[in-house]
Parts: sequence; C-alpha cells; structure tokens
Amino acid sequence: RRVLFRSVFNKTLEPIMREALERASFINVYNPAAARQIAAQLKPGTTEIDDASARLVALREGLGIIVSGGIEKHRGGYRLWVKEMNAGKGNTVLTKDTNVASTAEIPQAVEKLAARVRRSLGDVSGTPKKMAEETFTSASLEAAQQYSEAQDLQWAGKWDDSIAAYQKAIELDPNLSRAYAGLAITYQNRGQRDQANKYYKLALAHVDQMSDREKYR
Repeated sequence: RRVLFRSVFNKTLEPIMREALERASFINVYNPAAARQIAAQLKPGTTEIDDASARLVALREGLGIIVSGGIEKHRGGYRLWVKEMNAGKGNTVLTKDTNVASTAEIPQAVEKLAARVRRSLGDVSGTPKKMAEETFTSASLEAAQQYSEAQDLQWAGKWDDSIAAYQKAIELDPNLSRAYAGLAITYQNRGQRDQANKYYKLALAHVDQMSDREKYR
C-alpha cells in the first residue's frame, strides 16, 4: 500500500516515523521531496503541504491513503498525534494521540503511533481499488472531489448524474483533462459517439496537464 506522509514533526522525528511505517512490508511511503515538488507545480508558491494539497498530490500519484503526524508542547510535556485519511473521499480513517513527559520518551511514542497506523493500514477496506489505481491532475480540490464523485456514479451506471458531475468538475477546473476523458467514456457507453469524440478531443487538447501515467491511460 502506497501512502503519502504529511509531517508536522521536526526534521529529526520525521524520518523516524517514515522508517517505522515502512517496517510493514506492504507499506511504501511516497518520497516527501517529490510530494512537495508536485504540490508546488499544482499550486505555485506552495512550500508546506496541508491536507488539501496533500490530497491533490495523492490523487495525482495514485496514493490511496494520507498519513499526517505532528508534535506539540502540552502540559509541561509533549503531545504526539497521527491521522490517517482517505485521499479520495477526504474522510478520516484513524486519529490517535499520546502524551509524554520528556523528550527521552518521544522516540518510543513515535514507534507506538506508527505501529497503530501499520495495524490500521493492514485492515483498511475503505479505499476502493479503483481509487488506488486512478490518477488525475487538478489544482482544485473541489474539482477533484467532483471528479471522484463522477467516477463513482459512472461505475454505478448512473450516466446522467455522472455527466453532470464531470461537467461541474470541468467548470471548477477547465484543465482537468481526466474529466473530459470521463465524459467521453460515459457518452460512449450511452452510444452517443459524436459527443464521445468531442470530449476525447478535448481530453487530448489538455494532454500537457497530465502526468505521464495519465497520458498512458
């Protein structure tokens, strides 16, 4: 399972958490430097990855889960927290925190939180296979959400609702090339070939906005 880790830990604790997560053979943490670079491409000027930009990066790269973690001073000691989020739907799958009295206890607390996330990721069924495989590029989280809804409606065979959701996604982000492709496929499924060809051409017209993976698809 490929995950995006969004850290509010300091530079010392971040690699400890990443390494602890990857002790599970089925977890592969996405390169954080690459994530920041993609976030800056999607929204120029971005220097820190928040939940919204993390979802955009995850959706573009086909990452189903976002794990966030941080540390803050709390009652003379420290509070460490971790959150696991479904990238497609934006819902929180897991939240966990723990308090420690001194800095000496922090590494052990990080290990404890990472172990809880590993157990959760081994049992998570809330990330549909289709979302883990799907990728698309958008600079608008609202457009990305509409696109995800359109995909769900399309897979459910609700063509009219799917078309409306794809069109809303395009209104929010006219460069969302995968939305044009989704419309083309939906119209093709309905036997409306002229409309399908129209939107295939529009998808190709925005090919420069696509990642390499999207282009191949």
